[in-house]
Amino acid sequence: LHAVDTADAQDTIAPPQGPHDIWADTNTLHALQQGIMPDTAEVRERSRITKRLQMYAWSNGTLLRTFTDGNTRQVPNPEQRSALISATHSQAGHFGVRRTTALLARAYWWHGMSQDVRRKLQSCEFCQRAQTTFSAKTQQLQPLPIQGMFYRWGIDLAGPLPISKRGNLY
Repeated sequence: LHAVDTADAQDTIAPPQGPHDIWADTNTLHALQQGIMPDTAEVRERSRITKRLQMYAWSNGTLLRTFTDGNTRQVPNPEQRSALISATHSQAGHFGVRRTTALLARAYWWHGMSQDVRRKLQSCEFCQRAQTTFSAKTQQLQPLPIQGMFYRWGIDLAGPLPISKRGNLY
């Protein structure tokens, strides 16, 4: 998941907006990276930054989100998010928004992650072509008609298995 092609277009993910995305909060980023409050910050701004500093950490050039249980997750730069979503989605087998979001949430976090995943997956060529749905009812099994000897063939494959006495692997 970490080696992704950042050349993937940013076409479906909007840049961070407003104070919610930590990457758009330059004062808090400054305090995280430099270890000091910005000189221009007023009392109210310093209070806001102090609260946000409790939720984030800067380690070896990586922004981390710290949760109340002590766990941390990486907060990727907005330019990397589209490529992360695409790579995770295709590696997982095009299983939809919820599964892609859950897989991303194991290692990453950012404000609006599920909305970004939803927007990105709306343009997934494979999913749109297959129009996959995982809520479809399974149909009742129907017997296959018998139409004579050797009309239908079946084979079960398994292996490779440990080599048998006769040298077989499958």
